[in-house]
Amino acid sequence: MIFWKWKDLQLCQIRKVEISYLEAGPVSDKGNGSGKPLKEELESMINRTTELEEKLDKMEEEKFKSEMALTECQRQLETLRSQLKEADAKMGELQDLLTLANESRQAREEEIKRSDSKRKETESQLRIAEAEIKTLLSKIVSLDAEVEKERALSVENTAKSQELEDELSKLKCEVELQHEIERKRIASFNEELKITQEKELAVAASKFAECQKTISSLGLQLKSLATLEDLLDSDKSSDVSSEESKDHENGERWRLDLGNQSSDRDSEAIEVTGGALRLKNGGDREPSLSLNSSFVSEKTRSGFGKFFPRGQSRARNEN
Repeated sequence: MIFWKWKDLQLCQIRKVEISYLEAGPVSDKGNGSGKPLKEELESMINRTTELEEKLDKMEEEKFKSEMALTECQRQLETLRSQLKEADAKMGELQDLLTLANESRQAREEEIKRSDSKRKETESQLRIAEAEIKTLLSKIVSLDAEVEKERALSVENTAKSQELEDELSKLKCEVELQHEIERKRIASFNEELKITQEKELAVAASKFAECQKTISSLGLQLKSLATLEDLLDSDKSSDVSSEESKDHENGERWRLDLGNQSSDRDSEAIEVTGGALRLKNGGDREPSLSLNSSFVSEKTRSGFGKFFPRGQSRARNEN
């Protein structure tokens, strides 16, 4: 701006000089008679003015260019101001980020401190573990020696085990052979026992037939005794007849039981109410025949053995 003011001032001065020269020109020509120097001076001033005008044009062009540049600079300045504002905003954000970074750095430093403490603790544990590893290595060496000994013993035991297995297989074969022999012997013994039992059953059947005959004869004797008792004791005929009927029923029951038992050869015992006939086969292996105490034998006056019921003998004793 100062430059343009100075330029305008120079132009005004030049114009004033030209005007004063033009006004004073004819007087000087008349008074002095030396017009050439003034003319030359005027021409030089005109030339100088022309040069100054050219310079002025150039300066105006430069001024326009400078104004354009100034406008561009102002525009760039506004851009820079906006960028500065953005930079300030970014700077604030960066400041916040820096604060966060500082906080995270402090947290990391604390974490690093904790990591250092843990590392130291881990190093101490590592040293302890290394000591334990050394101890374990020494134990492993001793265990390897023991394992070698155990392997040698295992080889010996394997050989002994093989020998024992061979002996065991031989013993198994012998035991199986003995078992087969024993099984055959037991089978033959069972067969012989079965034959013996069948023979004993046949003998028992024959004895049973003899017993049936004896029972039949005893029944006849009982009938004769009943008639004899009626003649001897007429006052107690009703009692005697009732006792005889009981004895007759017992005899009939005895015969029925014996008949049923004769059809079953696998039974081990035969019992009869009023007179027991017992046939034993199982563990005794000898059949036996017994007549139980439903009847009491007494010698009669006629000279042969007679059988009286206990009730009749008790009645006679009371009489």
